[in-house]
This record gives sequence, structure tokens and C-alpha cells, in this order.
Amino acid sequence: MPVLDASRWVYECEVTQSVETGSSTTFFYRIRNVQIDEQLECADTFDINLTKLEPVIYSGMYHSIGKLLGRIGDFAERDEILKL
Repeated sequence: MPVLDASRWVYECEVTQSVETGSSTTFFYRIRNVQIDEQLECADTFDINLTKLEPVIYSGMYHSIGKLLGRIGDFAERDEILKL
């Protein structure tokens, strides 16, 4: 499977089903392989520090993650997060 050298997180997927929904198509797939850059230092896919991954997120505009707010189960910073 060819990948971009700069890709730090890569999913190799197999399309299992495609469904026509009006003027678009929805694809369902099975993940066959995951390649994660060793510099991300994660034990598994639930331990990833997204600030190190530096993802670009598109939701009508492009966004980036500026800081780590906490992990699942961390409640000490909950009040700070709610102020955002």
C-alpha cells in the first residue's frame, strides 16, 4: 500500500459496502492495517496525544488542535474545559 512519507498515521482499509444516498455515496469499510509514527509514543490508538499528531480538521473551515485538554476520565480540568 503506497503512503505519503509525511503521513504520521495511516489506515489501510478495505471497502466492504457502498450505499447510494441521493447524489452521494456512503462507503463502509474494514480497517486492515494501521501504521503509526513511532515518535507519537502511544501504547495503542486510544493513547494518542493529538497535539503531537497535529491533525488538520475540516468543518467548513480548517482547524488544528492547539493544546491537550485532558483524557477520558480526567475531571480535574473539567471546569476549565467548560469555560471554552
